[in-house]
Amino acid sequence: HPYMFDVMASMNMVTNEAASEIALRKAGLDEAEISRVMGEMRDSELLSLSAEFIHTARTISQEEFIDPFIAVVAASGKKQMGETAKALVELNILKSDLHQTQTGVGGEVDVAMISRTGGFEWYAKKS
Repeated sequence: HPYMFDVMASMNMVTNEAASEIALRKAGLDEAEISRVMGEMRDSELLSLSAEFIHTARTISQEEFIDPFIAVVAASGKKQMGETAKALVELNILKSDLHQTQTGVGGEVDVAMISRTGGFEWYAKKS
């Protein structure tokens, strides 16, 4: 989910800042010195650590979840792609029901496929 990365990045930045402040206190720095060092670190080291975290999280998400899903869909036949599309729509409907939000018209899910070779074909049509 797009917001997941925003939340993860924010939590990572807060955690990095808290850990840095604790380390500086344990090193014996006074509050003025901690404030000065933290100000410098926010613009360099902490920002760099958060950017590295975001890059790593996105890379893992792409390699472990998105790429395998796309590979399976790309290797699927028309019927399987239609069933996958239907399942994704139904999953979105379930999410809307659980969150009690209405993001579409609802009702039964019809599945049709348009291809160069077969034209328009119904795969699952509710009458």
